[in-house]
Amino acid sequence: MPPQTSKPKRAEIFIGGTGMLPVMHFAHGAPVSVGADNEIGITIETPTHRYTLHRMLTYEDQRLFPIWTETSCFEKFQVRVLCGAEFDPELGLCHWDTQYPPSTENMCAVKWGDDSWLALPVNTEELPLDARLAHFKTLANENCCGPQVEAIRTRTYSLYFDKQKEAWNDFRARSGSEHESLKAELACLARDAKLMATPPERQKWWENLIRAYRRTNTNTAKTQRWQEVARIVLKGVQVNMDNPKVKKTDYLSPPMYKHIVRDFRKEKNLLSSNSGDPSEYEKQLANNLRIYANREARKQGMTVEGTLKE
Repeated sequence: MPPQTSKPKRAEIFIGGTGMLPVMHFAHGAPVSVGADNEIGITIETPTHRYTLHRMLTYEDQRLFPIWTETSCFEKFQVRVLCGAEFDPELGLCHWDTQYPPSTENMCAVKWGDDSWLALPVNTEELPLDARLAHFKTLANENCCGPQVEAIRTRTYSLYFDKQKEAWNDFRARSGSEHESLKAELACLARDAKLMATPPERQKWWENLIRAYRRTNTNTAKTQRWQEVARIVLKGVQVNMDNPKVKKTDYLSPPMYKHIVRDFRKEKNLLSSNSGDPSEYEKQLANNLRIYANREARKQGMTVEGTLKE
């Protein structure tokens, strides 16, 4: 009998004022020139927040790692701790305290993978409620738990039910045509709740496309968000295309999957190596996925944006 393998434990990060939290996404890109220097952008996403910071590279950094790509991963540049820090202009020093979380556009104390500390400005963005629910569903599937996770999970679900209760009270307070409008909105909210609570393998491909779209950065343009979804879809095909047993993915119907596999066999470079500069194929696929998802969602009385108009 072959040995059973288990999924590796999700990486964790210490956030000041909160404690240890699972990392849902961690990424940094290739160096970008800033004047005479180079820097990398780093993004860490937890179940509730997204943190973005930039680190300048020293001469030693560039000499040690002469070849960088969008997916390069070096232990030195992994982030282990983010906590609040206050800059004292008189002393020219930053004083940090692990009891406080990073604040928007403020200084932050960062502990790196090589155990060094550095004070940097960090941008903190609260994730929308649907993105939080999606993250907690992922953690539930991974049996990830802990006092901090459970506390934030409880708070997030409380916010969700408060939103439902508020919509219901608003519904009861209105009449006539407003009733019908709110009734439709509540029905859409219920469908969204079911969408977020169902594992991907038990959902239709277009429902998973919607989930993937909603998890992208809401501050970027819709075109860019769909291009991010297209990269996810193409990477899934690229990984599975040589396995004859795989006929589809969570994001593609069998005919769509077969079509993209055929395109991959004709042209190996369909997927750009730089997410910031998508290929023409990615752009076209992103537009097609947007059309498909919206078309299927409308049939079910839904919108890609949830209760808002797309």
